[in-house]
Amino acid sequence: MMALSLIFMQAVSAAADAVDRSPDDTFISLGADLTETEKGIVLGIFGLEESDLSAYNVDTVTNQDEHQYLGAYLDRGVIGTRALSSAVVTSREEGYGIHVTTHNISYCTVGMYQNALVTAGIKDADIVVAGPFSISGTAALVGAMRSYEGLTGQPLDSAQFDAANQELAVTSGLGQALDDPAQAEQLISMIKSEVLAGDYDREGLGEIIDQTASEMQISLTEEDRQKILDLMDQIDDLDLDLDVLKQQVSDIYDKLQDIDLHVDKEQAKGFLVRLWERFEGFIAALF
Repeated sequence: MMALSLIFMQAVSAAADAVDRSPDDTFISLGADLTETEKGIVLGIFGLEESDLSAYNVDTVTNQDEHQYLGAYLDRGVIGTRALSSAVVTSREEGYGIHVTTHNISYCTVGMYQNALVTAGIKDADIVVAGPFSISGTAALVGAMRSYEGLTGQPLDSAQFDAANQELAVTSGLGQALDDPAQAEQLISMIKSEVLAGDYDREGLGEIIDQTASEMQISLTEEDRQKILDLMDQIDDLDLDLDVLKQQVSDIYDKLQDIDLHVDKEQAKGFLVRLWERFEGFIAALF
C-alpha cells in the first residue's frame, strides 16, 4: 500500500509538470523491456495513459542500445539486462535552459543528466526521466538524446553524443566511488568549466584535474583520474561554448560560484610553453 501511494504521488507531481506539454513539441522514449504493468507506472509518472501514446512520437530504447552506447564506459552489471528507464522530452523557448526531473532513478543525479545532455548539444528542454521502481537510469540518457533528435529533426553530433554518454558514466561511477554523487557532480562540472575556459594540452588537463580535486579535498584513485582525464580530453576537442553551457544549466554553475576554488591556470599552461620557459631559464643560467 505504501509503494502504491508513493507511485500515485509521483504521478500527480509529474502530471502537474505535464500541463504545459503537447504532442507537437514532445517526444517519448520508453525502455523496451517494460512489462505492461511497469509501462503503466511509468506513463502514470509522465501524466499519460496508454491511450495517449497514439498522439505522440514514441521511440523505444533496447538493452542492446544501452550496451552499444555505454558499454565502453560502464560495467555490464550497472547497465543490466533490461532497458527500463524512460524519458519524456519537451522543447521550450530559446533561453529556457535544460531542466531535468527524475523519478525512481538511483544511479544518476539530475545534475549528471543535465551536464551530459548539454555536452550532447541539447538546448532548451524539459526532460522527465522515470523508472517503474528504483533503477540505474542509463537507458534514459540514450532515450533523451534520441528523443531530442526526433523533436528537432537533426542528428546530434556523433562525437558530442559519445562524450555525453562517457560523461554520465564517469560522473555516476565517481559518485559511487566517493559515496557522494553531489560532490562528483560538482567536481566534474568545475573541471569541465575550467577546461572549456582555457587551452590545455593533455598534461595541462591533468594538472587542472589534480588542482581541482585537491582544492575540493577529494582523493582520486589513479583509475578515476585517468577516466576523468580521458573524458576531458574528449570534451576539450568538442566545439562547446562555456557561456552556452552555463546558460543551459545555470542552476549547476550558479552553485559552483559559491565554491571558493583557486585553480592555478598558469601552472596548467601548455607543455611546449613550459618547456620553452625551462629552456630559457637554462640558457640564462649559462651567462
